[in-house]
Amino acid sequence: MSEKSAIAKKVLLIALLIFNSGLLIFVFKINSDADDNNSLSRFEVKPSFVHLDGVSSANQKGAVNKVEDESWRKVRVLCFVVTHPRALEIQTKYVKMSWGPRCDITLYVSDEDNPSFPTIMVTPHTGYRRLWAKTRCALEMIYEKYYDKIDWVLKTDDDTYVHVENLKRFLSTKDTNKPEYFGKFFSPYVKNGYPSGGAGYAIGKTGLKMLIERGFANKTHCASIDQHAAEDTSMGYCMQTAGVKLARDAYDSQKRELFHSFPPEREYILPWKRIGFYRQYSINRLGGDACCSEDVISFHYVKGPTMLFLDYLFTNFTHTE
Repeated sequence: MSEKSAIAKKVLLIALLIFNSGLLIFVFKINSDADDNNSLSRFEVKPSFVHLDGVSSANQKGAVNKVEDESWRKVRVLCFVVTHPRALEIQTKYVKMSWGPRCDITLYVSDEDNPSFPTIMVTPHTGYRRLWAKTRCALEMIYEKYYDKIDWVLKTDDDTYVHVENLKRFLSTKDTNKPEYFGKFFSPYVKNGYPSGGAGYAIGKTGLKMLIERGFANKTHCASIDQHAAEDTSMGYCMQTAGVKLARDAYDSQKRELFHSFPPEREYILPWKRIGFYRQYSINRLGGDACCSEDVISFHYVKGPTMLFLDYLFTNFTHTE
C-alpha cells in the first residue's frame, strides 16, 4: 500500500506493572494500515519502551532494513559510578549486572578499596554530604590515569540506569574537543546552569582538561574537597569558572529529554504538587508524551532489581545492538 493511501493508526496501550515497589511502563505501539473504507486490513505489533509518541526511528516503516552508521561504536566512554560499601550488594551490583560492562571503562568509586567487587577509594572523605569530594577526586584521578584512553567521561550514581548505546550514539554527534558537557540541565543558582548529578553527565576531553586545570585550580569559585558542598551545583560553578558550557541540547528534535532525574514512571506521571521545583528548574517540556525521548540515555532513582528489568526491556524491545 502506498504512503498516500496508507493510514497510520497509533494506539498506546500502557500497562503499569508493579515491580520492586515501583511502577514500570510497557508501551505497545500498534501500527495499522486501513483501506479506503477505513477498515483495518492488517496490523502489526511492535513493542517499544517509553516511545510515548508511538514513533520510533528504529521501528518506522522501512527503517528495519536501513544500514545504520556504526561509527558511534568507536566512541570511547569511561563511566564512573559513585557508591558506598553498604550499597554494593543491594544496588551497585545491579549496575555491574546490567549496563555497567557496556562502557569501555567502568570504575566504581566507593569509600574504601574493595578488590573483589572491585571498588576504589579516591578520598578519605565519606558519606553522602561528601559526594562532591568523591566526584572531584575521581575526575582528578581519571584525568591523570585515563585521559589518553577515552573520549568522554560519564559520572553517575549507583541508582542511575544508563542506555550506553544511546549515550554513544548521542556523543558521536558531538565534539569531545569543544569546551562543553551534557546532562539534565537545571537553571537556578548557577548562572550558566548545572547538571543533575543523579541523571548523569558526560564531559569531553577538552572539558575535563579545563575543569581540572582551570576550574579546580580556582579556590575562590570552585568548592574544595573539604567543603560540605552539593555535588551538582558545585560542578556547575566549577565548570562555569573553567569556561566549560553545560549544553542545552541534550534532547531530541521534539524537545524530549535524554537525561532524567527520576525513574520512568515518575517522569511520565509527574506529581506536580510535590515536585513543582522540577518543572520550574528544567528548561524543556516535561511529563506525559513530552517526558522522554525514544533515544533516552538515563533514568535516576532506579532500584536494583528494576534496573535489571529495564535492561531486559531495552535489550529485547528496542534497538541496542
